[in-house]
This record gives sequence, C-alpha cells and structure tokens, in this order.
Amino acid sequence: MGLISPSSWQAMRRIPVTSLTLALALLVAALTLLGDYLPTLAWFTIVPLVQQGNYLYGTTLEATLQQGQWWRLLSPALIHFGALHLVFNALWIWEGGRRLERMFGSGSVLPLLLMSALVANLAQYYAGSFLFGGLSGVVYAYLAALWLWDRLRPAQASGLSPALFGFMLVWLALGFTEMTATLGFGTMANAAHVAGLLTGLVWALWWHWRVPARR
Repeated sequence: MGLISPSSWQAMRRIPVTSLTLALALLVAALTLLGDYLPTLAWFTIVPLVQQGNYLYGTTLEATLQQGQWWRLLSPALIHFGALHLVFNALWIWEGGRRLERMFGSGSVLPLLLMSALVANLAQYYAGSFLFGGLSGVVYAYLAALWLWDRLRPAQASGLSPALFGFMLVWLALGFTEMTATLGFGTMANAAHVAGLLTGLVWALWWHWRVPARR
C-alpha cells in the first residue's frame, strides 16, 4: 500500500501550485537539514554566505544578481529553520493555497505565489537581514487575499474563518515583540510578513476589479 492514497493523489493534482510548493519546501528542508547544514543552506539564501570563524557574512544582492544568481530572489521562501517552522507554514499554505487555487485556478495563484515570495524576500533583505527564510510571507499574502475577497464578495466567499486571519494578525503583532522568541519560534521576519500581507490585499483588489460579480 502506498503512503498516499489514489484519492489523495487526485486531490493534489487538482491543486498543483500548492502541492508543488509544499513538495519543494520539504525537499529544501531535507537538503539543508532544516537550516542546520550550511553548505546546502547557502544555495538558497538571498545572497551567498561566507563563514569566517564563528561569524557569517553575506555578499550584496547587487553583486549576487550580477553573477546571474536570480533564483535567490525566490529561494529563501523555501528555507525553514526547524520542524515547527516548516509544519506551521505548511499547514497555512495548504489551508490558504488550496482555497485560492480551487477558486481562481492555478494560473492565477502562481503569480501571487511568486510575487509575494519576491516582495517578502526583498523587504526582509532591505530591512537588514540576509539569513532568513520561510513561506510565511506567502502565507500572509494568501490569507490576506482570501480575507479581503470574502469582504468584497460575500456571495462568492471562500469560507475561510475570519478568526484565522485575526489570529495571524495577532501573530504578526507578536512578531514585533520578544514573545515569539520566548515561545521558541525565534526572531520573526516582520518585514516579510507585512510585505506579503500587502501583496495579498493588492491581489484581491485586482481580482475584484477584474472579475465581474455574479448575480
């Protein structure tokens, strides 16, 4: 008997963007040993890493892009530091991604995925970080898009509980305190979270303007 039932495979095939995102995150988690194995971790960080003694340094993004390493603009979203970080983001990607993909189609969700990852990564880098990762910027984009769409189009609502988005807003606020570190989640990528949230809101507004309301 396979690990995944035929019905599960069929369900995953109907949401290929979400399924591929989770598969890539799992692959990168394995390759980097959940962020602990520096030689492979350095493949996915936004800039190459240089270790000198006990310290890590990053090159500039401008030099990195001049070297043709454009994948680094997106790849930090696939890095996760620890099992809890991975599971937390994977659950939210599944919850939000499959709703969006079923409602708007894979071809519409893929640009949101790429744009939110890009904007979140750049925001976090220019906020002063070069060693960060996670799909949380995409998570905030997905949930913000669903929340706003449901407010704008209640007749075509996704069914996402407003309480879930409320919880994520509380979590966003906690990220600006020391509470998340105390709980074992480390320092939050606050700039990435805010950037992802704003990207999701813009995406939902664009779709509201683009798609006629059903009577």
